[in-house]
Amino acid sequence: MRGALIISLDFELFWGVHPIKTPAEYGAAVLGTRVALPGILQLFREYDIRATFATVGALFFRNKSELIENLPQPPVRYKDPKFDWYPEYLDKEIGQSEEADPYHFAGSLVDLIVREGRHEMATHTFSHCFALEEKLTPDAFRIDLERAMQVAKQAGVQIESLVFPGNQYGEEHIRLLSQLGLRGYRGNEQGWMYEPRTWQGNHVIRRLARLFDAYVNLTGHQTYERGEPKGPAGMFNIRASRFLRPFNTALKPLDGLRLRRIKRSMTDAAMHGRVFHLWWHPHNFGTHTEQNLGFLRSILEHYRFLRDKYQFQSLTMRDCYPAENIENGAASGGLIQTTG
Repeated sequence: MRGALIISLDFELFWGVHPIKTPAEYGAAVLGTRVALPGILQLFREYDIRATFATVGALFFRNKSELIENLPQPPVRYKDPKFDWYPEYLDKEIGQSEEADPYHFAGSLVDLIVREGRHEMATHTFSHCFALEEKLTPDAFRIDLERAMQVAKQAGVQIESLVFPGNQYGEEHIRLLSQLGLRGYRGNEQGWMYEPRTWQGNHVIRRLARLFDAYVNLTGHQTYERGEPKGPAGMFNIRASRFLRPFNTALKPLDGLRLRRIKRSMTDAAMHGRVFHLWWHPHNFGTHTEQNLGFLRSILEHYRFLRDKYQFQSLTMRDCYPAENIENGAASGGLIQTTG
């Protein structure tokens, strides 16, 4: 079997960072997504890459009235209020339209992705719902995810894959995916530092170990056979292999190690007919955009070399499910039309 490069992107804008960052602290990166994302899509076209965009459902909308009309019922609430976006955050922090609030609405960017005609639109839940954080309503994660799938369907997008926000999940959440008709999810890399944890459990030692692993081969290539492993209830675990860390000025002298780590794992996948799954957030490229896009180009140049030498191929997560037509499996659909 031919090896494959899978790329997935967690498209969330400020929905994914509001519990820990303010617009003053991280707003430039989120706003920079509007420059970085077209650059990423251009590189994907140039190198004939198919990717999975796991998109927060709230980003499909272009204004606040649409968002409010389509909220999950009830909206998710957490026992720790720092994770809450409803109702106070919704009332005070979220603006009236994409033009007024480019941090929380991205209808125009979703449209850019869909128009490419080659990428899979997956879900990242409706509100970037953390599966393992305690909630006031026991079935809040299910309600939030169901609404995300309904919103996508209204936009003409059929959802088959999920990326768990914060890489948080347990066996019960994977079984829920099967009940809702999803086919697969992106599981975490192998190794103790990658095991799903709450925010509180994601302590500094784990974070430092993941950082070290990005530069030095601490946990192996993290490649695997297509179709394996399977998760609970027969769900396909399209497991992550490596997080593409963004450019860091302080760590710039180590960029050669970071690139070599990725390229060697890609080569292992190509030579042995295995999968290498690379992921990041578009907002990771929102600052130092030129350097990040240049680094991605180096990765894709290596992909092209491996494609020509070993018939390495570019697949979406959905392409890895049985009986899928890889030639014609790209996502399709449009956007919910604005009402005001």
